Amino acid sequence: MSQQISGLTIFVLLSVLFIGAASAAQAPKPGGVLNATLIEAPPSFSIHEEATIGAVWPAMPCYNNLVLFDPLKKQESPDSIIGELAERWTLQDGGRSLVFFLRKDVKWHDGRPFTSQDVKHTFDVVREAPGMTVKLRVNPRQLWYENIASISA
Repeated sequence: MSQQISGLTIFVLLSVLFIGAASAAQAPKPGGVLNATLIEAPPSFSIHEEATIGAVWPAMPCYNNLVLFDPLKKQESPDSIIGELAERWTLQDGGRSLVFFLRKDVKWHDGRPFTSQDVKHTFDVVREAPGMTVKLRVNPRQLWYENIASISA
């Protein structure tokens, strides 16, 4: 019986030591690098026609946004929005209009300048604006834009 008690005592002590060491090793600390990979191939690189992280995540570094959340901020909020293709932006008409001021030095891969017409075209395609002849095969985000009355460049 005493051998069973001492074996049980040793097991409990080792378990407590192991759990204590494991929790100390897993204490969070800031900084470092997180390597994350996807195990599936993206179905396409058309980020407007795909809705899953399996497509959007690997494709996003290949595209630019007007604005985005600052990746160095721990919490996303209106104060953590930074410009990428937009230098600045303002709300007008009591918050009913959002005006973007685009960077001037942006060019497409073929050297053509990036313009407000390019932005308008992209948003008109995604929101399926009346008169658009270009259509997406699938449009998982169309409802995001249903309250937009108009886009002008």
